[in-house]
Amino acid sequence: MFTNIANEMDVDYQSINIRDLTANSHAEDISLGEYFRQKAPEGFALGFWKAWIHDLTGTDPDDIGLVYWLDFVKSAGGIESLGTKPSLNASQSNSDRATLSGEVFRARKVLISAPTPLYRHIKFSPPLPTDKKEYVESVHLGPFCKCILLYSSPWWRQVGFNGSFIDLSGPVVFSRDGSSDKDKMYAISCLIGGKYARKWSCLPVSRRVKAVKDQLASTIGPEQGEKIYDTIQTIEMA
Repeated sequence: MFTNIANEMDVDYQSINIRDLTANSHAEDISLGEYFRQKAPEGFALGFWKAWIHDLTGTDPDDIGLVYWLDFVKSAGGIESLGTKPSLNASQSNSDRATLSGEVFRARKVLISAPTPLYRHIKFSPPLPTDKKEYVESVHLGPFCKCILLYSSPWWRQVGFNGSFIDLSGPVVFSRDGSSDKDKMYAISCLIGGKYARKWSCLPVSRRVKAVKDQLASTIGPEQGEKIYDTIQTIEMA
């Protein structure tokens, strides 16, 4: 079902005119969340899409317009392109150049699939047109927070877990094993985005950490859940 939605979206975005948004009146004036509900019943596939959108944008799918999203996908070159890392510089002389981590690439054109709010972190030469710059400054990413739970050992591996889960009940939407084994640092990294991040960030520190641990403990069950609380340190990032 996940693949079916991706395939249908790849078809739907083809009809979007990214040069003239007034030409997109044929697309339904609905939210991305409603689009997903039309494509799939409640279940894992729908939940995964919601979690992925949270991870990508920090926003709930119901807060994103369908036309905006299809325009975003088409501008990026399709669903599969949304994971591409952006260049840090883009300059134009006799040819265009994109620089990433010190390397210089020459090409006739540079295709940038980074979210528009991140354009302000890219050095363009010559500068972007005025209307494009105004648009870049007017849009923002949704809120993101991360809570990292550090342990003395990767106990979750020893009991058959990989440290990753998806849970739309919040506050954590995604978690993953963020360990560095060579440094003997064992961690579960928890991503909190969108409405969950706004609500979670308003809690006192002690309650923020407890909310994360309670959720993970509930997810893995009572037999192993108590081990979630045996952290040696917690780190919050916003």
